[in-house]
Amino acid sequence: MVRKTFDIVSFRQQDIPDWNCPTCILGLLISNKIVKQECKESKAGKLLDIYDGFSQYGYFFMHLECNNPSCNENVFCLGFYYNDLCPTVNGEITETVYIPKYFYPNLRILNISNKCPQDIRNLIDISFSLYYSDSSSCANKIRVVLEHIMNNLRIKKETINSKGRIVKIKLHDRILQMKNNKRYGKISDYILAIKWIGNDGSHDDTIVQNDILDAYEILERVIEEIYEKKTETLEKKVKKINTKRKPLSKI
Repeated sequence: MVRKTFDIVSFRQQDIPDWNCPTCILGLLISNKIVKQECKESKAGKLLDIYDGFSQYGYFFMHLECNNPSCNENVFCLGFYYNDLCPTVNGEITETVYIPKYFYPNLRILNISNKCPQDIRNLIDISFSLYYSDSSSCANKIRVVLEHIMNNLRIKKETINSKGRIVKIKLHDRILQMKNNKRYGKISDYILAIKWIGNDGSHDDTIVQNDILDAYEILERVIEEIYEKKTETLEKKVKKINTKRKPLSKI
């Protein structure tokens, strides 16, 4: 995950982030066109909450194109803009600040392994589409991803209560079950950390995008450990080298 790219929540035209193409992943998205439209409130002189003093503001549309010649995917961005006065050696100049809200196709914050089940990949992709527009919903969707990972790992999801009824086991309790799982116990703490972030998104509208990026960073590791088995593969390699006391090429 290129965290520094998604840390940027606003930009000026000369500082458009290095977003990777969501289709080929290899190319960068280059801005071909930005169209601005001042909104009704701005025209009426209503002050903007995020700016000290009056600023023209409204909505923008941006067309981006992948610079990979074998791809050339088109991506469209919608968002909010306002004009900012910036001091220079020759006095103040007006620059436009752009705040993206929606991308189509949506950007890929993580490169998800093809070994990850399709239903989980689809949910992660939906969470990507919410990243810029609704942090709380994004965090909550990542929490739903955890439920699906639990299901995929066949972690028990139902039990019988004292009244003899079948009831769902809470996500927190399912994660605690993982601690006793020989194969997946090591990553239960990672999943628990993501759950706390997801919970905050479910109950608090003030969750920030840095928290979401923390969740994605941890989720990336979880997917690697479960579906790519990176640590397990490396441990086997280490054990084999140490047992034979020579490089793998000589075994």
